[in-house]
Amino acid sequence: MNILFENPDKVNGLMTVTVEEADFKDDVEKTLKDYRKKANFPGFRPGMVPMGLIKKQFGASVKMDTLNKFVGEKIYTYIKDNKIQMLGEPLPSEKQEPVDIEKDGPYTFMFDIAVAPEFKIELNGDTKLAYYNIKADDKLIDQQVDMFASQLGSYEKADSYDGEQRDMLKGDLRELDADAAKTARQLLLLESARNRLGKEDIMQYNVTIKTIPERYAACVHTIIPRYSEEGSVWQTPCEETGGMRLVPDEPCYCAVTFLDGEYKERDVEIEAWKTVKGSYPDTAHVKFRTLPAVTVASCTFRGPYERIGEVYAAIAAWIADNGYECDGPMFNIYHVSPYETQNPEEFVTEACYPVRKQ
Repeated sequence: MNILFENPDKVNGLMTVTVEEADFKDDVEKTLKDYRKKANFPGFRPGMVPMGLIKKQFGASVKMDTLNKFVGEKIYTYIKDNKIQMLGEPLPSEKQEPVDIEKDGPYTFMFDIAVAPEFKIELNGDTKLAYYNIKADDKLIDQQVDMFASQLGSYEKADSYDGEQRDMLKGDLRELDADAAKTARQLLLLESARNRLGKEDIMQYNVTIKTIPERYAACVHTIIPRYSEEGSVWQTPCEETGGMRLVPDEPCYCAVTFLDGEYKERDVEIEAWKTVKGSYPDTAHVKFRTLPAVTVASCTFRGPYERIGEVYAAIAAWIADNGYECDGPMFNIYHVSPYETQNPEEFVTEACYPVRKQ
């Protein structure tokens, strides 16, 4: 990097800072790695999100924050090392041109700096200075005591707030609108997905709009410890309906709906369902009900479940690019599952996102 300081009139200074990409690149990479450890993206476990997705989602903001911090530190170091008597803070100069951080460096930043003028005062034995005798009366002392008391006070639970007593109010702000929270999660999904895949990647997957008609299904609503134990939920309907001789519907869908709306490390809420013909009584854990017709953005893929995160991203990107929005929890239909084959390359899974036109 390079710093140039111009101060022709000894009062108004102009500092020009030129930063190369290599000057702060390592700090950006370190921050993005920390983000990756904590990032929560639909379809990926924390720490397993592809770095390409992290960079697409957070790269620009992390780069800007790191660059601002780097420039600020270097400016103050330069001012200190060169003993510049600065007044106030550096301000962006009117001469500053727009900086596009999406492009590679170098980046140039210009700051106006007010410099304290130099002057000399000669003092001798005849110099007279005004002396002020300030008396601390009771009012001033009481004000100071009140100020210290307010700073050292403790919080207590209260039913009312008195602004005239200069009470300080502390509390938690919580989002009560469940729909707003749901929309925010969906927007995160869509934005991350759009950044995750380019057009060429999206074209690898055939995403279509279809309507799954009303269907009668045996449903099990439960919470599983983690996603990897999803398959164990099917044991319940097998045990409780084994003597009912359930007749599979045509086509027969075996599916799982994910009800949390976001990735969870533990205690995942799901509903497993299988479409059947006829009418049957409920059991302890299996409830028979009619599921409404639903319009979905669908993508069917063949292969191991490790690919499903990429499929989710492709669907979400397609949704955003084609004027749709999410309209309910997504679900997977397992056309060919481990119950039919032990070869993951032969699995056939259909990922479905309920949608509506914007």
